[in-house]
Amino acid sequence: MKNVEEEVTSNASRTLGNTCGVRAFFNHQGNLFHIQQTLPMKLLSWNIRGCNSPSKKRLLKKKIREEKPLVIFIQEAKCSEESFKSIASKIWKNCEASAIDSLGAAGGIGIIWNPLGLSLTNFMATKFSIFVEFHILGTNSKGFLTNVYGPFKLASKQLFLRSLQNMSNLVG
Repeated sequence: MKNVEEEVTSNASRTLGNTCGVRAFFNHQGNLFHIQQTLPMKLLSWNIRGCNSPSKKRLLKKKIREEKPLVIFIQEAKCSEESFKSIASKIWKNCEASAIDSLGAAGGIGIIWNPLGLSLTNFMATKFSIFVEFHILGTNSKGFLTNVYGPFKLASKQLFLRSLQNMSNLVG
């Protein structure tokens, strides 16, 4: 026999309100037995393979308008941090951005976020990852985010894996 909570969770969950971020679970008799708050956080991650072309900028701007994310992770930006920040400010009004420079025409990762909904602190970066602490404004929700673009060379992979392990030690 199925656990009642499993059955209700899979078959009878209802959302209360349109955007309040609360789910209510009811038993077979329609009685409320559990309320769960959901996090109002949407992330996008995109291996953009270069963000300097006008078509990529238009596409990214369209995605932001459609999806309304709090955070966007970009891999293979193929530009400097200065260029990345300039591009970000043109495609997403009032955003914040941080990036790691590309190595010539390869690599480069970045993070763009909405500072009206999210606070990012304690940035830590390597050639292949950005690690940050986050707080969703207006809530008690906090945690860590990591944007990763792994290397293809074996020697770099070993260094990359050690750096991820070091970051995970910070979380506990």
